[in-house]
Amino acid sequence: RPHVATATRPVTAWRETMNLDWRQNWPVDARLMLIASVILIVTLGVIAISTPTTNWDSLTYHLPRVMHWIQQQSVEHYPTGNTRQLEFGPWSAFVITNLHLLAGNDRLDNLVQWFAMLTCVIVTTFIAQQLLARWVTQTASNQGPSPSVQRQVTALSCLLVSTLPIGVVESITTQTDYVVTCWFACLTGLALLLWNEPANFWYSLGAGLALALGVLSKATMYIYAAPVGLVLAVRALVRLRSNRLRLRLALIMMTAFFALNG
Repeated sequence: RPHVATATRPVTAWRETMNLDWRQNWPVDARLMLIASVILIVTLGVIAISTPTTNWDSLTYHLPRVMHWIQQQSVEHYPTGNTRQLEFGPWSAFVITNLHLLAGNDRLDNLVQWFAMLTCVIVTTFIAQQLLARWVTQTASNQGPSPSVQRQVTALSCLLVSTLPIGVVESITTQTDYVVTCWFACLTGLALLLWNEPANFWYSLGAGLALALGVLSKATMYIYAAPVGLVLAVRALVRLRSNRLRLRLALIMMTAFFALNG
C-alpha cells in the first residue's frame, strides 16, 4: 500500500493543480466555450464509432481501396475504373486498413478523421498561445498576458476549430481533409518553434515529418505548406550564420520528406 500511495501521489498533485487553476484562472466565458467544445467533440466521437460512414467519397474510393488491399493482402495497384483509389495519397487509408483489420469491421474507420480533429484542436491552442506571446513581445509589454486571458484564448481556439461546419461533417467520415489539416497544423506549430530556434534538430525533424505525412495524406499539402516552407527558408538564411547549420536544416527536412514518400 505505501508503494501504491507513492505511485498515485503525482496524479493527485496534478489533479489538485488543475482544480485550482480551473477555479482561479478560468473566467465564465472561457469555461462555457471549453465545455461546449468538449461536449461537441465527445458527441462526434460517439457518432463516429457507432455509425458507419455514408459519405460519397468514402464509399467510392476511400473504403473500396482499403477492402482491395485487405483482399489481396497487399497495397499493390489493382484494376479499377476509379483511378482515385490508386492516385490519391494513401497514408490515411493505411491507418484505416490497420484499424479495420484490428476490429474486423468498419467500426473504427471513422476514428482516423475524428482523432485528426482532436489533434487540430489541441495544436491550434498551442499555436494561438505562441502567437499571443509573440504579440505581447512585439508590443514591448513588460508583463505577459494574464492567466485568464491565456485561458480565454485557449477556449476560443477550441471552439472555433471544433465548430467548423465542414469539420463537424468530415470528422465522422473516412475522408482525408482533416488528416492533412492535422499535419499542416503540426507543421505550423513546429514552424513557430523553429522561428525562435532554427538550429534545433528535433524541431526540424518534427517539421520534416509533419510535411512528409501531410503530403502522403493529400497533395493539397503542397499548396498550403509552400508559404510556411518559404518563410522558414528565409528565416534560416537570416538567422543561421553558418552554412553548415543551413545545410543541416535542409537535409533533415528533405531526408524526412523523401524517406516517407519515396
